[in-house]
Amino acid sequence: MNTRLTGFLIFLLPALALGLTSDRDKPLNIEADQVIIDDKKGTMVYTGKARFTQGSIVVTADQVQIYSEDRRFTRAVAIGKPATFQQKLDDGKVVKARANRMEYRVKDERLVLTENAEVWQDKNHIRSDKIVYRLDSQVIDAKGKSDGGRVKITIQPDTFQESPE
Repeated sequence: MNTRLTGFLIFLLPALALGLTSDRDKPLNIEADQVIIDDKKGTMVYTGKARFTQGSIVVTADQVQIYSEDRRFTRAVAIGKPATFQQKLDDGKVVKARANRMEYRVKDERLVLTENAEVWQDKNHIRSDKIVYRLDSQVIDAKGKSDGGRVKITIQPDTFQESPE
């Protein structure tokens, strides 16, 4: 993999975890047509135009499932045609993602986008059937379909302007 491509990938997806610093301190607002909360199972299922916002983060989906153990958030799954994610970064840029299924796993610190997964930052774009971002190591693993589908990346030339030393 060439240095430019590696540099692009290193900076593209960390944005999903490193958006506006102030987002973490904002309240989480949730809207949906219906919610089913099961305290015994530790689940909350939001259906019908589910929309989650926290600061600059906006997630939309047909259904969002939240899982917890001992009242601690463990996993979230957003399902849609497509489910979408958007977040503003500290530098003012916006990262957008969409997939038919998005799963965030707290313990593994992984964001998994599957089925028509796409991520944009500015004009740069990555598309694949599955994109896994490991937040702890900032490693991206994008895979095409087993039937010959391929990972597709578009990197704009202005992304790689040399910085003055």
